[in-house]
Amino acid sequence: MSRLVVIRTDSGHNTFNFAEFGGNAAAVAVSNAWYPDTRTVSDNVEKLAIQLATDAFSNVLKEFWPDVKRRLRKRHQQISAGY
Repeated sequence: MSRLVVIRTDSGHNTFNFAEFGGNAAAVAVSNAWYPDTRTVSDNVEKLAIQLATDAFSNVLKEFWPDVKRRLRKRHQQISAGY
Protein backbone atom coordinates (compact mmCIF):
# COMPACT_ATOMS: atom_id res chain seq x y z
CA MET A 1 0.00 0.00 0.00
CA SER A 2 2.97 2.31 0.40
CA ARG A 3 3.38 2.38 -3.40
CA LEU A 4 0.24 4.48 -3.55
CA VAL A 5 2.22 7.38 -2.05
CA VAL A 6 5.88 6.52 -2.63
CA ILE A 7 7.30 4.87 -5.75
CA ARG A 8 10.76 3.71 -6.75
CA THR A 9 12.45 5.58 -9.60
CA ASP A 10 14.52 3.95 -12.34
CA SER A 11 17.65 4.85 -10.40
CA GLY A 12 16.35 2.99 -7.31
CA HIS A 13 15.46 6.03 -5.18
CA ASN A 14 12.06 6.63 -3.60
CA THR A 15 9.95 9.61 -4.64
CA PHE A 16 6.40 10.90 -4.28
CA ASN A 17 3.92 9.21 -6.64
CA PHE A 18 2.95 12.27 -8.69
CA ALA A 19 1.28 10.15 -11.37
CA GLU A 20 -1.18 8.58 -8.92
CA PHE A 21 -2.23 11.84 -7.32
CA GLY A 22 -2.09 13.86 -10.55
CA GLY A 23 -4.13 11.30 -12.46
CA ASN A 24 -6.76 11.07 -9.76
CA ALA A 25 -6.90 14.86 -9.45
CA ALA A 26 -7.41 15.07 -13.22
CA ALA A 27 -10.24 12.54 -12.94
CA VAL A 28 -11.88 14.69 -10.25
CA ALA A 29 -11.49 17.75 -12.51
CA VAL A 30 -13.20 15.92 -15.39
CA SER A 31 -15.93 14.84 -12.99
CA ASN A 32 -16.45 18.50 -12.07
CA ALA A 33 -16.88 19.38 -15.72
CA TRP A 34 -19.38 16.53 -16.19
CA TYR A 35 -21.33 17.07 -12.94
CA PRO A 36 -21.12 20.82 -12.23
CA ASP A 37 -23.36 20.63 -9.16
CA THR A 38 -20.55 19.01 -7.12
CA ARG A 39 -17.94 21.74 -7.30
CA THR A 40 -17.31 22.27 -3.62
CA VAL A 41 -13.88 21.67 -2.13
CA SER A 42 -15.18 19.08 0.32
CA ASP A 43 -16.89 17.12 -2.49
CA ASN A 44 -13.67 17.15 -4.51
CA VAL A 45 -11.53 16.03 -1.57
CA GLU A 46 -14.04 13.26 -0.86
CA LYS A 47 -13.93 12.09 -4.50
CA LEU A 48 -10.13 12.11 -4.47
CA ALA A 49 -10.00 10.17 -1.19
CA ILE A 50 -12.46 7.57 -2.50
CA GLN A 51 -10.42 7.13 -5.67
CA LEU A 52 -7.18 6.73 -3.71
CA ALA A 53 -8.83 4.20 -1.38
CA THR A 54 -10.15 2.28 -4.38
CA ASP A 55 -6.68 2.20 -5.91
CA ALA A 56 -5.17 1.01 -2.62
CA PHE A 57 -7.75 -1.79 -2.35
CA SER A 58 -7.11 -2.73 -5.97
CA ASN A 59 -3.37 -2.96 -5.35
CA VAL A 60 -3.89 -5.21 -2.33
CA LEU A 61 -6.32 -7.39 -4.27
CA LYS A 62 -3.85 -7.75 -7.17
CA GLU A 63 -1.13 -8.76 -4.73
CA PHE A 64 -3.06 -11.39 -2.79
CA TRP A 65 -5.67 -12.66 -5.25
CA PRO A 66 -3.50 -15.54 -6.59
CA ASP A 67 -3.10 -16.86 -3.02
CA VAL A 68 -6.82 -16.54 -2.30
CA LYS A 69 -7.71 -18.18 -5.61
CA ARG A 70 -5.33 -21.07 -4.94
CA ARG A 71 -6.79 -21.54 -1.45
CA LEU A 72 -10.37 -21.51 -2.75
CA ARG A 73 -9.56 -23.91 -5.57
CA LYS A 74 -7.84 -26.30 -3.15
CA ARG A 75 -10.84 -26.23 -0.82
CA HIS A 76 -13.23 -26.84 -3.73
CA GLN A 77 -11.18 -29.84 -4.88
CA GLN A 78 -11.21 -31.31 -1.35
CA ILE A 79 -14.98 -30.91 -1.06
CA SER A 80 -15.69 -32.41 -4.48
CA ALA A 81 -13.32 -35.36 -3.76
CA GLY A 82 -15.19 -36.09 -0.50
CA TYR A 83 -12.38 -35.27 1.96
